[in-house]
Amino acid sequence: MTSSRLAVWAGILLLAIATLPPAPAATLAVTSFQDAPDGSPGNGFCAATSLPQAPCTLRAAIMEANANGEADMIELSAGVYALSIAGIDENAGATGDLDITAAVTIRCLDCQAVIDGGGLDRVFDVRPGTFDVGFTNLTIRNGNATNSNAGLDTFAGGAIRFLNGSDLFSEMHRCHLLDNRAGVGGAIYADGASLPDVFQLDVFDSEFAGNLVEGGAADAQGAAIYSRGHLVISSSSLHDNGSTVSGRLFGIGATIWHAERELQLVESTVDGGSAEGIYKTNGNLRLRSVTITDNAKSGVSWRSDGVAPAIFWLRNSIIAGNAADSGSDCFLQPTAPSGLDNNGYNIDGGTGCNLSTADGNQSLVSLDAALGPLRRDLDLPARFPKPGGPAANTASPDVPGSTVSACGPYDQLGNGRLIGGRCDIGAVEYAGLFKNGFENFIIILPP
Repeated sequence: MTSSRLAVWAGILLLAIATLPPAPAATLAVTSFQDAPDGSPGNGFCAATSLPQAPCTLRAAIMEANANGEADMIELSAGVYALSIAGIDENAGATGDLDITAAVTIRCLDCQAVIDGGGLDRVFDVRPGTFDVGFTNLTIRNGNATNSNAGLDTFAGGAIRFLNGSDLFSEMHRCHLLDNRAGVGGAIYADGASLPDVFQLDVFDSEFAGNLVEGGAADAQGAAIYSRGHLVISSSSLHDNGSTVSGRLFGIGATIWHAERELQLVESTVDGGSAEGIYKTNGNLRLRSVTITDNAKSGVSWRSDGVAPAIFWLRNSIIAGNAADSGSDCFLQPTAPSGLDNNGYNIDGGTGCNLSTADGNQSLVSLDAALGPLRRDLDLPARFPKPGGPAANTASPDVPGSTVSACGPYDQLGNGRLIGGRCDIGAVEYAGLFKNGFENFIIILPP
């Protein structure tokens, strides 16, 4: 065969290889609750060869998914996956936290898996890159990012650190982030600084509780979440998160600390934080059907420097019972910003939210919102409005979900919104309780 014909056939072969479809994403089934690395990442097999019978561990599955480079699925079973290999500031996933460098979804299908950091390191470290990450049906607890202080990013994110715009898009469904600690971002640190316009984190049906920030006087921001990218939180409860840092510095220890891009909360609770419920600087803040109460400082602190247009949009929401030390449920700077759009069926325990009480706005100010205690026995803890109180059946009269100002069709707990004929203001609908008169227990009325 002539050299020219060889060249032609070689070109055809190369073209065929180049046009082959990419390798299909793998589903990696984790078969062991032990903690051990993969023996040979990239060989197509999840196998912790240091363990008898070389099972697939969570650490090994992530290492294999990183090497594979495809959008893999890692399947867990119900139970506790305890991280036990010490070694902070290592970024290959072999020790300490679980480093993620490629697209992956980690889930427990029809179950709840617990991933326990054991206080050794943070739990997940999502490294820089343009890939998507998902977490579903997980409890992520006891992460600790306070052991290294080489720089702000190093001691950030007790449960999950999304480093320097590490993803284009990340989702979290039905997760519980509990008792994590860090210098900044007690549970989640999502910087997004290098990719602020494309980085987005969406959180659905999730709980953040008992998370703590322990940074210096200027660093302890975001007891539950610290973010500079687009952030959406829906049907979630963020309660009892705090900081060891005392003082009146704005934003220090806030449950949610967010800057520059848009923050949206819908059908959610922010309760019992040791500082502000939400600290927002620049960028839009949109709140619909939320309850923000019992936070030690302002329920919402919103600041705009006026350089870029910013909106504070509020509908069907309660911001009341906060700031025992200052008496202000909202702190707005400027106090009457041009982007203020909060005139629709809201309750402000004081007057700091600058709500309009003019006819047609139906907002209420300077009153007790008449909420019950925080129901920590619920999967997503919340406070129910008391019957006959100002929040009961007083939200927007629009059909749920029909307009941008209407409440959604379901509340934070997934109950239908039209209990009593009209939506309640806040995150949840009142669930009527009564004794049936014959039995010795209480029945909760279905939606």
